[in-house]
Amino acid sequence: MATTTNNDKRFLQLTLAIQKAINSVETPVKEKHVRSTIIGTFQEQSAITYWMVAVRLPLQDNRIVAWKFCHVTHKLLREGHPACLDDSQRHINMIENLGKLWVHLREGYGKLVHLYCNLLVCKLKFHARNPRFPGNMQLTADELDAIAENDVNNYFQLCVELFDYMDDILNLQAAVFDSLGNARANSMTASGQCRLAALIPCAQDSSQIYDCNVRLLFRLHASLPPDTLTGHRERFRQQFKKLSSFYKHASSLQYYRNLLTLPVLPSNPPNFLLQSDFGTYVTPVVSIPDPQPDEVDSVGALIDTSDTISQVTTPDHLEAFESRGTPSPQPDPVVERDRLIDHLQNELRRMRAEVTTRVEERNNIMGAMRELSTSLESQLLAVKTELQQEKKKCEMLSAQTPEIKQKLTQTEEKAKITDEKFQKLKGAYTQLREEHINLIRQKAEVDKLTANLRAAATQHESAKLALQQMLNDRTK
Repeated sequence: MATTTNNDKRFLQLTLAIQKAINSVETPVKEKHVRSTIIGTFQEQSAITYWMVAVRLPLQDNRIVAWKFCHVTHKLLREGHPACLDDSQRHINMIENLGKLWVHLREGYGKLVHLYCNLLVCKLKFHARNPRFPGNMQLTADELDAIAENDVNNYFQLCVELFDYMDDILNLQAAVFDSLGNARANSMTASGQCRLAALIPCAQDSSQIYDCNVRLLFRLHASLPPDTLTGHRERFRQQFKKLSSFYKHASSLQYYRNLLTLPVLPSNPPNFLLQSDFGTYVTPVVSIPDPQPDEVDSVGALIDTSDTISQVTTPDHLEAFESRGTPSPQPDPVVERDRLIDHLQNELRRMRAEVTTRVEERNNIMGAMRELSTSLESQLLAVKTELQQEKKKCEMLSAQTPEIKQKLTQTEEKAKITDEKFQKLKGAYTQLREEHINLIRQKAEVDKLTANLRAAATQHESAKLALQQMLNDRTK
């Protein structure tokens, strides 16, 4: 029972922290409320509660709420529990639709919300494709090489994705500064600070992306011809100029003086054609001072009726209280407290039911994934078996290859000998054929001569008989 009570109290604290962080007052997001939200994700090891509360906020009705939602979500993805990245993937369509909705408001926060939604979608998709990148993008050189598997193709693709990520950051910061105009005094107004505060996590991301891209480009130039990477160098050069301008502009604003320290980039980008230039490269670091201890949050004192702060019913009232510095009198603190507790308990029951439904859906999905995994493992085993059989066949053929080559050589030699014999026989046949033809011709001539001689002999015999007859006749 005590555990349930503690969980309920923690859930209420996290819910109120989210509602107070994402309110409709045009002031910077309170760091202590964001910090409480981030701590809450580590306590529950997920961002389920955050999204349950956030999607029910008037994101489509109030431009300030939509802007602060983007800011807090960005902080959560960077600094929250690692599961926040996975839990946020299912809300990509919602974020995209929110950006498409606010883009129709061409002035003020409409364009800013649209660009920030684009950045969040880009970040979520990047982490979905590269799950080994942490939310804060901080990596050592060895970790970056391990993620890219020391493969030049992975270096190339990763560099392109980081360029896209950086483009969205630079587009957002340019739009924020354009919305403030040229007057630096705007950075000290509440509306100006509300916009500028969101650029702090953008600056943190940009320095890490810049560092990764420099390292990736040096590795690419060590493996590929310079002409192949001309487009990469040109794109980096353009981003370098914009990022340097971003850091210079932000450093000149009074608002950022006590909130973060931005690096000063060199006057020229690194020369990737000279590998020795990497030896002089210095990693840019965006540093944020440790936060000052805030006053005790009123969320934890909801049960204490002696604390008038705990009797405020909405986050907007709490913000108003903090801005005035003195509590406003409440007509009936006990009734208001009980009413708030009843409302939150009803909300808690509803959210618990939704969590149960989500858990069941997740379990069903996990079951389906397990079945799919089992099926794929079976297919993989069958493919491995078939591959092993083919491998054995190849080995058998490889073993038979010398014998086959020997037989082929012997057959070729026999064929050569046979061909030589055939050529000899062919020559002899040709010679005999010619001799036979000559003999036939000679025989024909002999036959003709014989016929002539026989004809002459017949004539002589006839003449002889005639002469004999004549001789006989005369004798008588």
